[in-house]
Amino acid sequence: MPTPAARHTDYNRNRRDPVLLELYGTSRWKRFRSRIRAERILCERCSTRERPVVGVEVHHKIDPRVNMELAFEETNVELLCKSCHSSETAKNATRRGQ
Repeated sequence: MPTPAARHTDYNRNRRDPVLLELYGTSRWKRFRSRIRAERILCERCSTRERPVVGVEVHHKIDPRVNMELAFEETNVELLCKSCHSSETAKNATRRGQ
């Protein structure tokens, strides 16, 4: 049985777009993502005053594969909780036919 690291490597090789892997591996992206998480903190979709939900995923509104120039635009990203991000990712995959 493969180790968790080997399974992760296989997942990246088979499922992730090389353009995205390159983008998300950069120190520039990691700094940008950390700053967005620190500044926004809560999920921008489902968090309310009565029910605050911590955001964990920095989501691109316009996919970097469509327009890489917007990858680091603060207006093109939103901080989402895991649930909202999973829902959005599934919707986008359906639109792309994956």
